[in-house]
Amino acid sequence: MKLYLIGIFLLMGGCSVFQPEEFVNPIFYKRMTSVMYPEFYAQITPTQVYIHENRKFSRRYPCQLVENQAEKVALKCIVPTAKEPRTFVYTLESSKANEGEYFVSQDIQPHDVYFEKVEYKISDKPLFVPEEKFKNPIFYETLWPVSKIAWQTQLLPTIVEMTRDGDIDISTCKLLENKEDSVLFRCLTYHTRHNSYVTYVERYRLTECYPTFKYPCSETIQRVVYELLDKRTFRVSGRMTLEIDK
Repeated sequence: MKLYLIGIFLLMGGCSVFQPEEFVNPIFYKRMTSVMYPEFYAQITPTQVYIHENRKFSRRYPCQLVENQAEKVALKCIVPTAKEPRTFVYTLESSKANEGEYFVSQDIQPHDVYFEKVEYKISDKPLFVPEEKFKNPIFYETLWPVSKIAWQTQLLPTIVEMTRDGDIDISTCKLLENKEDSVLFRCLTYHTRHNSYVTYVERYRLTECYPTFKYPCSETIQRVVYELLDKRTFRVSGRMTLEIDK
């Protein structure tokens, strides 16, 4: 009889060891939608972080819960591009909460000068995001590199996709200006070299095609100047030339 009872206690102890841990605050189980980029959202559990960046790209990381509080959770996750695990910290911003709405910040540690925090909103209200369209449909065309530093580029009102030599960078964007001759984006992308989210402000501007010996023009070509802007001052910090073959 004693052996039988000991066996039951051992089984009970074993069950408690393998019982999955739960968030102290169940609000962290809800979908968190980016305040700046409505297409970008995160959903976490005590064992994983899932980040949907846009309709073309998402990330899923296996994790271990290392901090579990009512207003903050931290998960140590395996990131394939990082040599060591990264810690994803989600903090509930109580001071910003409204009725039926909560705000959560995402911090990836360790981080560096490239790091950009992502602020999310959790809301019971349905999210309606109107599908914006470019005023000039020419911006939907593929932008081909002219100079060696340029990337092949495809624009959508919420996505900028750049490819070169097999590398691909897909950014989630917000359209800040939408004109006939230019479009201006604020974009969030994951910087694989630094394993952090970074923000870029970039403009694509139509211009005349001025022929040179190296870069000739034709009647079917429309040139586009890509300008990288400082995200705070909006001063131009870099340029490259692309073209649309009409």
